[in-house]
Amino acid sequence: MLHDSACHRPRGLIVRMARPADVDAIHEIETEAHIRSWSRRGVASELFPSAVSTFWVAGYAADPCSIAGYICFRIMAGELYVLNLAVSRALRNKGIGTWLLGLCLRLGMKKGITRAVLDVHRDNSAAVRFYRRNGFGFACQDPGSGKIFSVMEMKFF
Repeated sequence: MLHDSACHRPRGLIVRMARPADVDAIHEIETEAHIRSWSRRGVASELFPSAVSTFWVAGYAADPCSIAGYICFRIMAGELYVLNLAVSRALRNKGIGTWLLGLCLRLGMKKGITRAVLDVHRDNSAAVRFYRRNGFGFACQDPGSGKIFSVMEMKFF
């Protein structure tokens, strides 16, 4: 279940739909945050009007072009799939990621999702801790599988 902190907006932040002009800033955060990052082209492909993903950026109201973090997700077949979530290194541990994830999960719940899922790199212990703190658990454990990514999930009843 969602923690109460998931709904508290960090001071001064707003969320908006990502725009093509945001690709470079998103990609910069992406490369500092992930072991295997999306390319600029990968980021841009999620911003096309025909894309099935929702891509939000969090920024400061005082600077509408600023990007503190982002979340990209899809809602399909009763399930919410978090494709990507990252916060600028300089702004981590201020509740931005938790807020973005909470907004995303609340939207999914309003749309009647039954569970949220995501893939996490097995070596990204900070991400695993973050998702566990926010109510996710491993969908299955197979430490001998040799897979680079593990599936984490949150079930809604």
